[in-house]
Amino acid sequence: ASGLLTYRASRRLESIPAGYAFMPDGDELIELKKADKTGILAHRAKTAPLVQGRLAYGFDFYVPLVWQGEVIGRINFGPKRSDQEYSPRDRQLLVAMAHRLADKLRIAAMLQMAIAKARLDQELATARSIHAAMVPAKVPNVNGVDVVGSSKAAVEFGGDYFDIVALPGGK
Repeated sequence: ASGLLTYRASRRLESIPAGYAFMPDGDELIELKKADKTGILAHRAKTAPLVQGRLAYGFDFYVPLVWQGEVIGRINFGPKRSDQEYSPRDRQLLVAMAHRLADKLRIAAMLQMAIAKARLDQELATARSIHAAMVPAKVPNVNGVDVVGSSKAAVEFGGDYFDIVALPGGK
């Protein structure tokens, strides 16, 4: 009703206080959208109310880590040792490095997922072989009775079990 965009919550923008209101066409949103391409100089940011925690920790410049449009982290840079401000060329280099780092972090995460999947596949193969060893491989001959058995897993492996046991007295 007010024409403002009010921030409620996010898993990735912890520094924005709940209830913070943005103008839909305001400089703050434009700055946040451009941050993955240009980074943000904290002391000159139009989003200064949003970065006060970073200013308190001494961060001069920060770059979100963006991968396929998703913010997966951020890099905060303190003051330069020369006490000079980050130049446009410095910022361009740091943003490029942040993009490369975001790619590497995602690749590492995908590799960890692939390793976990391979481990799970191996555990399932072990479970399948244990299960298969429990099911009789050969049906015993029982006079006067035709005995047939089969077990096929519905998904990765099954949990059903059957056995055929000859009892004393020909039963």
